[in-house]
Amino acid sequence: LALVAGSTRSAAMALALGDEERVRRGVTGREPSAPVFVLTGTGADPADSAELYASVPAYRDAADACAAAVERPGEAEALLAEDGAVAACCHEYALAAALTAWGVAPAGLAATGTGLATAAALAEALPLAEALALAGGTGPHRVSPPRLPVVSPRTGRWMTEDEGRDPAVWTARADATASLDALLDGTGRHTVHLTTPDGEPGGLTHLLAVAAEQWALGADLDFAAVHAGRDIRRVPLPTHRFERRRHWVEPGDHSARTEVAPAGDRLIARFDPADPQHNVELIRDYTAEAIGKVLGGRHLAVLDTNLFDLGLDSLVLIEVVAKLGEELGFEVPAASFVEFPTIRSFVDNLAELMGLVPGTAPGGAGTAPAPRTSRRAQRAAARHTGQA
Repeated sequence: LALVAGSTRSAAMALALGDEERVRRGVTGREPSAPVFVLTGTGADPADSAELYASVPAYRDAADACAAAVERPGEAEALLAEDGAVAACCHEYALAAALTAWGVAPAGLAATGTGLATAAALAEALPLAEALALAGGTGPHRVSPPRLPVVSPRTGRWMTEDEGRDPAVWTARADATASLDALLDGTGRHTVHLTTPDGEPGGLTHLLAVAAEQWALGADLDFAAVHAGRDIRRVPLPTHRFERRRHWVEPGDHSARTEVAPAGDRLIARFDPADPQHNVELIRDYTAEAIGKVLGGRHLAVLDTNLFDLGLDSLVLIEVVAKLGEELGFEVPAASFVEFPTIRSFVDNLAELMGLVPGTAPGGAGTAPAPRTSRRAQRAAARHTGQA
């Protein structure tokens, strides 16, 4: 499993929600990844290329090599920030070089437009300087046979050795990727698009996302190279499921060992089967008390205030949910506070899930809708209430 996140809170939320848009899953022991880089000759936003240049040594080295190849040594950052095909080729070449250094080596190349110049450089059909000149519109006079399989822009099939030697092949502008899926079907190869998808984050986030996807597909990532130049703390985790035993250190006297409360002392033991509303109030009081301890006082646990606005961390709320589940003998969804971020809406939803109240959606008549924290939370809440 792989996840790219910018903070601990972001990671915790994505994992708690099981966010399939961000969490990538693979199977151990599968065949190694065999990526075919799809090159489009598309450049990057200057802020994204600047971030990559500053944070990824392999990207920086490749960009410096490009600047030297066009006789602009020491000007890689300025070159990357420019518009035009040469800057785009430099960026795409550096992206591919970084992935290769990380362990995502291409098993083939497919290109459109000026992406052919990047392909020529990566396949060593042209020296880097001549490949960048090709991106700028200067056709090659002599080409070496590519050292990697390259899809011919003329035929949409893998280039033969004779085709690879033909300079005219490398100046074709046909779209060789239109039938790429059919070409790769059954070969064990798969496409990797180096261009950032529209609307998605670029820069380091995109590069890490590509690497994460390939790792889930079996690539043998060199994590020392992935994290080169950055201060990281990589922690190995157990491969088995957690046993769900609490080791939370409670405030106060620690001289006596804290044990999970016996069943008869738990919150659920105080439920009255004949009074569901009493049971709901017990849950609400317990939740408010638990959150009040974190905030520094029960009076701060206002029932209708968004808990994230109070500065509570998602990890703390997940711990509250886990402890409440133990007290109730009921598996409370870990992401409940994301969808229902006030104490009242959280407890109302939980009461419905437990069957304590008859199918009354939180935020019903006479109450304000529960505030949401994000569009993703809104979509999740809509799914819960049957609106989407």
